[in-house]
Amino acid sequence: MAIEITDPRSAPTSFIDGVFLPHLKNPEDISLLRTMLIAILLGVSILVVTVFVSLYAAILYLPYYFIFMGPVTLAMHNIAHRPMLKKKGLDRILINLGSATLGFAPDGYAAHHLSMHHKEGNAHSDLSSTMKYQRDSIFHFLHYYFTFLILGPFTLYAYLKKRKRKKIYRRFIIGEASWWVFIGIIAVLNWRAAILVFVIPTITTRFLLMAGNWAQHAFIEPEGWEDQYSSVTTFVNSGYNKRCFNDGYHLIHHLKPAAHWTEMPTRFEDVLPKILERKSLVFDGIDYFVIWALLMTKRHKFLASKLLYLELDLDEKITLIQHRLKPIPNVD
Repeated sequence: MAIEITDPRSAPTSFIDGVFLPHLKNPEDISLLRTMLIAILLGVSILVVTVFVSLYAAILYLPYYFIFMGPVTLAMHNIAHRPMLKKKGLDRILINLGSATLGFAPDGYAAHHLSMHHKEGNAHSDLSSTMKYQRDSIFHFLHYYFTFLILGPFTLYAYLKKRKRKKIYRRFIIGEASWWVFIGIIAVLNWRAAILVFVIPTITTRFLLMAGNWAQHAFIEPEGWEDQYSSVTTFVNSGYNKRCFNDGYHLIHHLKPAAHWTEMPTRFEDVLPKILERKSLVFDGIDYFVIWALLMTKRHKFLASKLLYLELDLDEKITLIQHRLKPIPNVD
């Protein structure tokens, strides 16, 4: 069944791009850089005014957060996998400054995502593995989230130290500690602002990261969980892909982590025969947070109605979804 893929295959352009293009390794990264610079300009301005001028400026932070949270996170994600700036070291500064306006501790995302998650691939050894959970249970998700929120920094530090990734775990622990010290200093100056624009965003961001990862790795074939095709969620033709650099192609990202975001639709089409063969789940027009919400409300029928490519009737799709949501115990 032929389905037209409408997700972006090139970066949108702007009249100011010429100023920045000479500094990029790949001209297609201009939209990543533009996203980060706009977020830094707006975010830092709102935070400074909120802390030092008027608490009412926090009203502006709410739309800022929800407009930029997705694009900045996925710009950061892409830059972490493929450094975009010619001058060494600037990518890390850009990531840490831009993401800090949205509740990310310095160097934490790269430590967790690149140095742990991609090494383990959602296996039981992955600290953010979804496998042992019933993945349409709100109670199981809350256990997953609060485990990450409370114990996550300690378990990630232990994981990295055990594997002798000294540079990474030093950066991570310094970043996490300095983040909470910084928030403490802001709290001394203006405790209400510290709570509104630093503490709550940090907790919310960690919730959204876990909700997103939960949906990305919700549908796992118990008898073949090692196969990425049978354990990673994809969605296509979604407005989210246009805003967030084709994040819906998570299968392609796991198969080729360094692939450029503009290549994702083409790479998806290249492996479509394997997707069909292995009944890899591909959803149409929704995104990970919609999938997460549908799972938490057990809307299996609606999820099944959004599946593409499978030569199954609706009841068979529902059965397949329910089968792939079952907990997979660690037998090691």
